[in-house]
Amino acid sequence: LPAAPPGTPAHHLPAAVLRAALERQALRLRLQAALQESLHEENRSRLAQMQHAQDHLETLALGLRRQESRQRQAEITNELETLMTSIARPGRPRGAGAGGRPAAPRP
Repeated sequence: LPAAPPGTPAHHLPAAVLRAALERQALRLRLQAALQESLHEENRSRLAQMQHAQDHLETLALGLRRQESRQRQAEITNELETLMTSIARPGRPRGAGAGGRPAAPRP
């Protein structure tokens, strides 16, 4: 038989040998495709889980920011009420600070 150029299919093989080689190749390709599909699905599932976790963390962070805001507002309200109460006490000398003591001079 004359030598075939490189890359030319080996069509000179006996039919049984060629058929067995093709069947092995087809099986290998099907297994490889199944593996790739499995890896693709696993990756897609992991990405979905990570997105869910990120969404959950963002929801928790929003709740914490709101809680911090409410707490800060409550502290400010409490301070204002304390100041208003100390200013509005009857019988206190004018210009007296908390506890009836003279207020510190302002710079």
